[in-house]
Amino acid sequence: MVEYHVLSHHDLPSALRWQMLSAMRIQWPGVFSGDNRLSTHVCDEELHPTYVLAEQEGVLISFATVTWRELEHAGQMLSVYGLGDVFTFPPFRGEGYARHVVARATDHIRATDGDLGCLFCEPWLEALYVRSGWEAISPGITLIGTAADRRPFEKLRMMVFLSKRGENARAALSTVPLFVGDPW
Repeated sequence: MVEYHVLSHHDLPSALRWQMLSAMRIQWPGVFSGDNRLSTHVCDEELHPTYVLAEQEGVLISFATVTWRELEHAGQMLSVYGLGDVFTFPPFRGEGYARHVVARATDHIRATDGDLGCLFCEPWLEALYVRSGWEAISPGITLIGTAADRRPFEKLRMMVFLSKRGENARAALSTVPLFVGDPW
């Protein structure tokens, strides 16, 4: 029977962590290039990661990572929970595991005291996230890089608004570019 887990960085079992890392190395090889080629970290601890997993008998089926950071936008500091690294192993695709993992990750984000939930995806994945209450922010320009070298991030930005402060920032998030540094 498939089990779903929401685990802190420190509670992630080594066997599941290695399965996540193997999938990530194949799906997102750019993350593991250069000095990061031998990285054994799923996510930097300073992002306060939480992992949402579907597994059966120790075999990882699907997963996502929830991170947290503060971002300045339009003169206001916002507490932002990011949803990323959503992945389902190929033999299990099309069976709804990603949908369940995203729903559980979204529930986890909604239970926080954050202002916003934010994710980036390809446009063809929009429907997956809309089912869990995410909305596309259009035009929603996102900038990545460093403060000295900002460049557009060509992914669809989707958000859930969690607090009054987040809701009040909705209009600006559509019209004023959001600088996130490294996307999650």
